[in-house]
Amino acid sequence: MRCVRCGRCQFECPVFLQTANLWGGPVYGGPMGMGWTAITLGERLAGELSYLCLGCGRCDEVCPVEIPLSDIIRKLKSGYASGGKAG
Repeated sequence: MRCVRCGRCQFECPVFLQTANLWGGPVYGGPMGMGWTAITLGERLAGELSYLCLGCGRCDEVCPVEIPLSDIIRKLKSGYASGGKAG
């Protein structure tokens, strides 16, 4: 992950703005927290949390290192829905 932890994805995310650090993960919240949660705590937990994402793509638009956060979250949703791993 190339994340520089600037927080831009968090400040643009409508879900994060309502839930603060309660969504995304215990280490890093918001859209980037979804990917980090998948790596550190497992794809099942991250997949479950990913369903709060609206899929608006604002996080992708503001990421200075162009991490495809909405793609990561979409894969987590898909993996969770199919009962397997995100892929």
